[in-house]
Amino acid sequence: MGKALAVFQIFYAQFRLLRPDHPLGRDV
Repeated sequence: MGKALAVFQIFYAQFRLLRPDHPLGRDV
């Protein structure tokens, strides 16, 4: 679980950097 969560956070961080204007990339 820990490793999967770490991988997800890395991909999510990169997605936010690539798509800052995307709804999923914005801080709610």
